[in-house]
Amino acid sequence: MRNNYEAVSKELNELVDSLSRSEIYKWTWNVKEGFIKMRFPTLHNEGHGTSDTVTLDKFLDIIYADDLTKIHNFSREDSKDKSYVSVLLRLKQIDGEYKWYELRGKVVVRDRLVVEIIEGVAIDCNDTIEVNRTLLESKQAELESEKVKTSFLTGVTHELRTPLQSVVGFSEILTTIDDVEEKQKCFDVIRKNNDLLVELLGTVAESDTEPTVDILNEVNFCIWEYMVELQQVYAMKIQGPVRLVFTNKYDDTHVFVDKDKLGRIFDTLLTNSINNTMSGYISYGYEIKNKRLSIIINDTGAGFSKDAINNMFNLSGGIEEDGYDSYTLSLSICRSLIRKMNGEITVNSTPGAGSSFVIELPLKKGESAISPEEKEIQAMEAMDKYIVVDANLPTILIAEDVMYSYMMMKTVLEDRFNVIHAADGLEAIDMYKTYKPVFIFMDIKMPQMDGLEATRQIRQLSADVPIIILTAYAVRSLKKEASDAGCTDILTKPTTSKQINATIKKYLK
Repeated sequence: MRNNYEAVSKELNELVDSLSRSEIYKWTWNVKEGFIKMRFPTLHNEGHGTSDTVTLDKFLDIIYADDLTKIHNFSREDSKDKSYVSVLLRLKQIDGEYKWYELRGKVVVRDRLVVEIIEGVAIDCNDTIEVNRTLLESKQAELESEKVKTSFLTGVTHELRTPLQSVVGFSEILTTIDDVEEKQKCFDVIRKNNDLLVELLGTVAESDTEPTVDILNEVNFCIWEYMVELQQVYAMKIQGPVRLVFTNKYDDTHVFVDKDKLGRIFDTLLTNSINNTMSGYISYGYEIKNKRLSIIINDTGAGFSKDAINNMFNLSGGIEEDGYDSYTLSLSICRSLIRKMNGEITVNSTPGAGSSFVIELPLKKGESAISPEEKEIQAMEAMDKYIVVDANLPTILIAEDVMYSYMMMKTVLEDRFNVIHAADGLEAIDMYKTYKPVFIFMDIKMPQMDGLEATRQIRQLSADVPIIILTAYAVRSLKKEASDAGCTDILTKPTTSKQINATIKKYLK
């Protein structure tokens, strides 16, 4: 009889050893006495001897800290008339790492509702959980990618609408003009905005690829004029009480620079500032001294820590703190572009107090000349300061900070109306008080004060004057916001002369 028992016992031990080699471990938990019997490698490696039996505290030592509450609830949950239990735990390995195991058990001894002994097996399920986690992360990454694409396409749509407004508007005007000089002005505006569209589309096409060719495509252009165009594009991206400020006064300095690479650099830095500046301002400008072109971008955003500054240009890493997120171009690619232009970039920042980026490029001066359309804009801006109103004509106010858009609308209206211009919301309020226009076209995105706030304040002066919102933002939610502000109607850019005239005819008695 004893020999038979020893044989059975030996077979059972061999079976347990075989299961252990397969990462399946038999265990018995004596809840009442407070010990666990389990032939788990780490329990022996922790200096508990060769015995399979350890105290519950010793077993808890090899459980990952975040999983301890699961084991504490293990027997309590079973006391509610359950016979089988199961729990996922991470158990410490000999090398110090943790692996996932599923502990399955059955209550074998119970005193009424109190569990005394549970027996079961621990099964290695680490690979299964890791596969599931990988699939989940992949799905989340896919969803995030779709979200970024949607956001990116929305932003691109907004950026393209303003220059497209001028191309469409002036193209239509060309069909109604016979004067050669006036036609040439329209052609100049169309060409200018067409160049801007091409530049924007080129930036979009290359926005997520790192350049591998070191060839510089340097062109001659007016740096001041280029900076003004940037303000037209990026002012539309700003949400909330943030001002985008271009700090330079007019000058006609021309430079030889790779305009495409410079545009991608600005896109990276201005987009990051816009995404992470919730209040205050974003300013940018340039200085020319000591044969260097210095470009400075400042913001009052979240700022960077010292560790983030040290790592922000590493190709292998990114900035994961402080809420900064560059989804168009990484800062590492930004520095790569600058270095290809034989320049350097430096960063000064304090968490909570904003950031300052300085780009130093070698200065190559180009031919200094003012383009015909720039002369036209300067002349019109000068004329705007000395407004002469014909008493026999009604007056229309156009509040629009993009000069080309204003020029197009003025060309459509100036034969029948006094057309006066405001470059921002505050100026629109002042001009309404002074000239009492009978009709107002109001852009939304403007410096100093946006069009909706200007509309609210003008409504306090007049409940009747038609105020038509002009916007590049084709969103449904804007209709309610505009209506609440007191707007009469909305026109979405790009608009045509037919739409402009039809809107005036509809609302102007």
